[in-house]
Amino acid sequence: MVVLTFMENLKRRFIVVDDDKDVRYLVNPGSVGQPRDGDWRAAFAIFDSDKWIVTFQRVPYNLKSAQDRIFAANLPQRLATRLAAGR
Repeated sequence: MVVLTFMENLKRRFIVVDDDKDVRYLVNPGSVGQPRDGDWRAAFAIFDSDKWIVTFQRVPYNLKSAQDRIFAANLPQRLATRLAAGR
């Protein structure tokens, strides 16, 4: 069994899938930048190959600095402003 854990509305949720070693799984933890799920924090996942557990994590980063760099690179303003909204 593979256990996927993630936070949803500040509550830890679990998903269990088959651990068939002959099957390949694609785990998408989200995006480090330009999120689309309403959460501005960087997303990543850690896979424990001994326990077959995937844990999804979110971590804050310096949002203003990221936005300032987008502005400094003369990229479209919407790329910077949507970071804060996670959209």
